[in-house]
Amino acid sequence: MTFRTEFATTVTDGKTYVSLFDGETTAAVASLTIQPENKRLESDRQTDPKGSQQKDKTTMKKTLSIIGLTLALVASASAQTTVNTNSGTPVLSGPGVDFINSLTTWTNWGVAGGMIYAPQGRVDSAGKVHSTYGAFVTALYNITPWLASGIGLDYLDSNVTMPSFQTQIQVPFTIAGSVTVTPFGFAGVYTPISGREGDNGNAGGLFGAGLAVNIVSGLKAVYAIENRTNERGPWHLFGLAYSKAF
Repeated sequence: MTFRTEFATTVTDGKTYVSLFDGETTAAVASLTIQPENKRLESDRQTDPKGSQQKDKTTMKKTLSIIGLTLALVASASAQTTVNTNSGTPVLSGPGVDFINSLTTWTNWGVAGGMIYAPQGRVDSAGKVHSTYGAFVTALYNITPWLASGIGLDYLDSNVTMPSFQTQIQVPFTIAGSVTVTPFGFAGVYTPISGREGDNGNAGGLFGAGLAVNIVSGLKAVYAIENRTNERGPWHLFGLAYSKAF
């Protein structure tokens, strides 16, 4: 933005108006009105030097006021100028970053993970039954608020890995307007790929039921009991689930 100053003297009242204009428009940015002292005759200057000096000081003060006003307005206009120092180049970019960012906007997915306890998970060579422990992880897509489907992976007794596919029916409801609980039931298929010797690669069926209790927004505590064909006894699953369902 550029400025120009314009001085105008009104003959009728002897006042001087100092205005600062925007160089691109005709609008005045600011103005200052100066009321001059009564004019002195040259003879008065000669007969009253002290009065002349006083008038010079007054004139100097007014001149400094005009300069100060001009500088202040220019500085104010400069301060309003926005300088963009952002180059617009992100530190990280690419499909990987786009995928990570999209996770925060997906609204129909959920994940769960936790511990498996199988009271009759293993029988030793002497025929004695031993309990076994493991871990599970499941990723589900919420087709509707009541229906989800996805895949899972189970690791049991240190060497058994079983990928699975399942469909889940869930019925969320709220107790006393504050605690949300979700009973659910599920069924699907699984296939051991290690640790089951002759059963490795053979498909089996799974089914079970459980309950999820909301802890905070989207995060739930989960318990489920599950039975699998070709496996001894039920599995007990304890874990956490996070879902952004609808």
